[in-house]
Amino acid sequence: MEINRHAFQAFIAENDGTPVLVPGALRVSMLSWKAAGGCDRARVVMENAAGGFAQWSELIGKSVRVYNQLGSLVWWGYVHSAAQDEVACRISRSLDDMANRVAVRYTELSPDGGSFGEVNQTEWAEDTTSAAVFGRKELLMERGLMSASAALQLRDRTLACCGQPSARMILRDIQQEGIPVPREESEGPVYLDCLGWFARLAWRVYQPPAGLFGNTSSQQGSQSLGNSTSFQRVGQSFRTAGSAALPAQMQARLRRYGSPGDAIKVALQADNGSGSPSGVDLASAIISGASLASEAYPWTVFTFSNPPQLDADTLYWLVFTRTGAISASNYYLLAVDEKLSYPEGTLKIYNGNAWTARSVPADLVFKLSAIWQSTDLLAEAAGLFIGDPFSGVAVDCASGVFLTPSSAQPLSAARFAQEMMELGTERLTGLTCEVDPNLRLIFSERLEAQEGALWKLNAQGHLLTPAGEPAQPGQVPVGMWLQSGEYPPLFITHARINAPDWAPRLKSS
Repeated sequence: MEINRHAFQAFIAENDGTPVLVPGALRVSMLSWKAAGGCDRARVVMENAAGGFAQWSELIGKSVRVYNQLGSLVWWGYVHSAAQDEVACRISRSLDDMANRVAVRYTELSPDGGSFGEVNQTEWAEDTTSAAVFGRKELLMERGLMSASAALQLRDRTLACCGQPSARMILRDIQQEGIPVPREESEGPVYLDCLGWFARLAWRVYQPPAGLFGNTSSQQGSQSLGNSTSFQRVGQSFRTAGSAALPAQMQARLRRYGSPGDAIKVALQADNGSGSPSGVDLASAIISGASLASEAYPWTVFTFSNPPQLDADTLYWLVFTRTGAISASNYYLLAVDEKLSYPEGTLKIYNGNAWTARSVPADLVFKLSAIWQSTDLLAEAAGLFIGDPFSGVAVDCASGVFLTPSSAQPLSAARFAQEMMELGTERLTGLTCEVDPNLRLIFSERLEAQEGALWKLNAQGHLLTPAGEPAQPGQVPVGMWLQSGEYPPLFITHARINAPDWAPRLKSS
């Protein structure tokens, strides 16, 4: 690929698209892409820039678009850092250490309030001015034993120090490096290091939903089931997390009284809109009464063979009933918690006519294990960034891979997304993603070589598009399959071009 040194032109703009006028010349010296995210890195050099470094470092955070000499957009992202070489030092300013939204997780040191030894987290504190300029960038600080007041002090002090991009200076040994001393003061070029928008996924923390929830408090009291017409059904409500889940398994502490010859059934039901079960089973599971313990209240597992997908942040019910007739001598007992340790739900009794509150209020002692489809979790984590900076998030495939999230604490949204992409799909295919020019974050299933159109590398070493046309400058087959001669196709994961030759350097998986 032979093109001149001005093959690419960079334009800088505010995040709303308003152009930023930059006196001097913007010269592109490097561009790179990757299959996981699309545009990756760019180096833009600002030559003959009037004014001091402090002025031009204000370009940090602004959007960058790079066009080739044919007018095609080939790279887009934002300015992540700026640096300038002076005679005796290099001065730089970067978004690396900036954080404009801070919280602290700590282990409670103070015995007051009975929370000694518990893991707590402060409320988030935010520098709204910084977030409006650069976008929201979170920092969750992990600490050990600490009092609540100390955690708040650490949070506020950190926010005050890190709310703006940090400046650094590296001193240079003029004699050792052989740097000529100019006769008069002169300004060197400003180097702008830019990142693709996908890098912003590392700016937020994501708390995966709890895969196991319920009320595991110690038992205080019991509730009979099926021993009289007053206790025909027992219902316990619960609320789902912020993402759609599939309830795979339910556990309750229960036992039999006497020798019931029927079975105990638990059903999942929606709320009827008035704070009671709807009466329509979404899923159910049955265990024979003879298999239950006759003493104590051991955990008993009910497995839903075809669990439905429950809506996010929605009230549902677990409804227990016996499959046989009422019997005063052979029935079932459920462990309950009369301390009311589960404020997320309510226990009710069905007497044959209506659902009513228990005479002594209580909560069921239960555990519900939920699973999520990996692509649903991926969409939820990426959805934190809608509006900052992404205009939308799309997941173009359903993975068919279900899992129970294992992280008990928040983690980087970028790290979580990488883990979900590495899981791939039930078809054992991988996932790729990109940020399109309209700043839509799109996750897709990685096509196999035989499923998609192939790029070609001809005998002269030139790239040809799937249409057989010569590739334009900056047009590279990242996230695509490339075939050279008779060799098997290769999936290209990274690409990079550098001045002055701009020859594509490709890497495959």
